[in-house]
Amino acid sequence: MKKRITILLAIFTILFCFAACGKSQPITNIGDDISSMGNKFYSYIENGDYQKAIEYYNEKIYGNYVTENEAREICNNYYENVITGFANGIIGEEEAEIEKNKVITVANGCSLPYKEEHDIAFEEIKTSKKQYVLGCAAFDAQNYETAIDYFSQIVEKDSNYADAQAKTAEAKTQLKTQYLAQAKEQYDADKIPAALQTLEKALGILGDDIEIQAQIDNYSVKFINDAIQSAEDVFINPAEDWEESIKLIMAAQQYMPDNAELQEAKDYYEQFRPVSLFSLKYYAEGKYGDLGTHRNEKDTFGNVYELVFIGACDSNQDQSNVYDIGKKYNVFSGTFAITNSSKGTDYVGYIKIYGDGELLWENTDIGSSTKPTDFSVDITGVTDLKIRMCGGGNMNIYGLYTLLANPTLQRTVE
Repeated sequence: MKKRITILLAIFTILFCFAACGKSQPITNIGDDISSMGNKFYSYIENGDYQKAIEYYNEKIYGNYVTENEAREICNNYYENVITGFANGIIGEEEAEIEKNKVITVANGCSLPYKEEHDIAFEEIKTSKKQYVLGCAAFDAQNYETAIDYFSQIVEKDSNYADAQAKTAEAKTQLKTQYLAQAKEQYDADKIPAALQTLEKALGILGDDIEIQAQIDNYSVKFINDAIQSAEDVFINPAEDWEESIKLIMAAQQYMPDNAELQEAKDYYEQFRPVSLFSLKYYAEGKYGDLGTHRNEKDTFGNVYELVFIGACDSNQDQSNVYDIGKKYNVFSGTFAITNSSKGTDYVGYIKIYGDGELLWENTDIGSSTKPTDFSVDITGVTDLKIRMCGGGNMNIYGLYTLLANPTLQRTVE
C-alpha cells in the first residue's frame, strides 16, 4: 500500500474545516495510509457518486488483493465515522442517514462486506437519541418515573449520556420524595400493605436506598405485629376461633409469604384445627379385631354418614382401635347411634373411650330407641386413645350394630 499522500490529506483537512462552517461532515479520518486509488475511491463515496465509485472499483481495484482490502476498510471506516459523528452530535439523524446510505450503496454494489455491527450501532444511536428527547419531555412534565425509564435506554457513546445521567439522578431524588410521602399517607390511613407496596415499587425503580428500606422495615414490623395481635384477639373472643385467626394470618402472608413470624403464628393456630380420627392409623386392635369402617351408612333417623365405625361383635368380645395421639389434644368428640338395619332389635350395645388404659367415658345402653347423640370427652394429657364398641344379638339376622360418626380430635387452649 502506498504511503499516505500528505498533500492530499492536508487539502482534505482544510476543506473539511471550511465545510464544517456550512455543513456538518462525519468523515475526519480514513486511515493512516491510503493509496491514490483509495483516495479516488473515497472521493466518489464522499460526493455521493455511487455509480462512479462502483465502476472505479470494478475497473481499477478489483483483482488487486491489497487495494480490495483498502477499499473494504475505507467503507467500514466511513460508516464508523458516520456513527461517531451522529453519536457525538456533529451531524443530525437525517444527514447521518444520507452518509450511511452512501457507503452501504457502494459496498453492496462492489460486493464488499461491511461490518453488520455498524447497522446495529447506528440503530442503537437512533433509538438512544429518540429516548433522550422523550425522557426530557417527561422530565419537564415532572413525570419522573417515565423519564427515568427513557433515560435508562441512553447508551454511553451518545453525546446525551452525561446529561441523561444527571437528569436521572435528579428525577430519582424527586421520585423518592414523592414515594415516601405517598407511603406515609397510606400508613397514616392504616393502609400498611398499600404503603409497603408503594415503597417496594420505589426500590424497584430507584434501586437500593437506605432511607426507603428503613421505612419498609418499620412498616413491616407494625404490619406483622398488627396481624398477629388481630389473630390473637379473634382467637380469644369469641373463644378459640382458630379458623378466623388462620384467615387473618394468611391474609397477611399474601403480602409477606416468607415471613417466619407469620408462619409461626399460623402453625400455632393450625394446632387447633379439628382432626378426624379416620385420618390417623391405629397401632393396636382388640382380640376380635379392629372396628369395622363403613361408608355412606344410614342411622335409624335417616341421617347418612360418609364414614363411620361399626361395632358388630357382642358384649363379650373386644373389638377396638388404639391410637397414639401423643398428648396433642384436649377433646375427643363424635356422634353415636345405631344403624338403620338395627330397627326393632331388643339387644343393647355400647361404646367405651379409654385414655392410657383408664375408662374416660362410656354409654352401655345403646338400643333400638337410641337417637343420634353427640358426645364429648376430655382427653387432656392422653397418649394412647382406645375406642371400643360392640353390638348385640345375631348380627346376620336381627342384631344391633352400634355406629360412631364424626370421631374428632381437637386441641383447646391449655
